Amino acid sequence: MDYHDVIDCKTIEKKALLECGEGSGSMTFTSISDNQPFQIARVSIDTKGLCQPIVNIEFSSSFKFEVVQEESAVGSFRLQYELFSSCNGETPLSRGVWILQKIVNIGTNLTRSETTSFGFNFCESLTCCSGNIEYFVVVKPIDISSDFGNVEVIGTVSNGRMAALAQESC
Repeated sequence: MDYHDVIDCKTIEKKALLECGEGSGSMTFTSISDNQPFQIARVSIDTKGLCQPIVNIEFSSSFKFEVVQEESAVGSFRLQYELFSSCNGETPLSRGVWILQKIVNIGTNLTRSETTSFGFNFCESLTCCSGNIEYFVVVKPIDISSDFGNVEVIGTVSNGRMAALAQESC
């Protein structure tokens, strides 16, 4: 074997897939309503044919926070974003939890409104799943409160976006 026969590992091509997901609309949570969990986005990727795939999930969304009151107040909102995956239609498994917390001080006779973005990345090596994997994010409020009982705290999650990138690792 001479130096021409050496294989350069950098030149080995690996298969990769990119799938863009879809959002599920928007959901408004308030301090006085029955706040049910909401699936904000999902993406599916078929890893069949990839050798020991690594999957990277990118998620982003918008969050609008509003406090309406007549007196000086503090409003707080804490949301839990949970990523799930389901391999070939099996029972979904939790893959991680991320928390968004927003606290706002407000002067008298004001409505305070702020919009922010929230996102995360998640990466995993697939060892036991080959085929179609669905990833989805569920949002649920953990705490919606104010320091006065007559203050309405409102939060709206929207513009959920997800993408999945899978690449062979061997």
